[in-house]
Amino acid sequence: MEIINCLKKYSDVYYEEMFGSSVTKSSDGFSHASKFLSDFALSTDEYLQECAPKMQKVFKPVGVAEFKICTSPVNMLFQPAYETTLLISSPLFMEDTYHLIQKICQACGDRFLYIVEDSVEDTAFQLKIPVTTSWEQLQSGGFISTVLFNMPYNNYRIFGDSCSWGRWCDYENSWADYEIFGSKCDIPEIKDYLQKMALSLDDYLYMKNNIGFPKSIHVMIDGGRR
Repeated sequence: MEIINCLKKYSDVYYEEMFGSSVTKSSDGFSHASKFLSDFALSTDEYLQECAPKMQKVFKPVGVAEFKICTSPVNMLFQPAYETTLLISSPLFMEDTYHLIQKICQACGDRFLYIVEDSVEDTAFQLKIPVTTSWEQLQSGGFISTVLFNMPYNNYRIFGDSCSWGRWCDYENSWADYEIFGSKCDIPEIKDYLQKMALSLDDYLYMKNNIGFPKSIHVMIDGGRR
């Protein structure tokens, strides 16, 4: 990703107005955002040589324009070895869910967490984050952290370098903000994550009756599947 272009894009007044005071730039806000990307952004070579081959082990090369949650089968997204579960999920991380993902990474032997925005723009996020990174460090990037963790309309693929699991997070569709979690291992940490993110029965019935669920997707509800 092009760090300078990304900084210019998200420091624009448009994003200040979108997010309000939470993204308003202080005198050192730009330096915080710049340091965040310097620490975590992948260069083009790193992305192509390191990140992309691992991502292809988890996900099929399907873009957001091709996959439609209400009509497309889940096997369009993940490689065949992965069991998938639909979860209603927004934003990208909250503190407690980030800690759960860290536990999954540790159990799977991941050293790094990759976050790849599903976009061909040179400002698309392509990040490599050590699994030991604290929540406070993730939030230290000023307006970049605000955009990354709170901005609607972007879509992301998230996975660890063990290629044991992945998240497709879709925040740009007419159905609902959701993720599809895929894994090819059965460990307590993944069960804990799915349980934490599971819909309550009341939420399930509301969505079923008022919004509708896509077909051919396992939905985790209070620890069980529907």
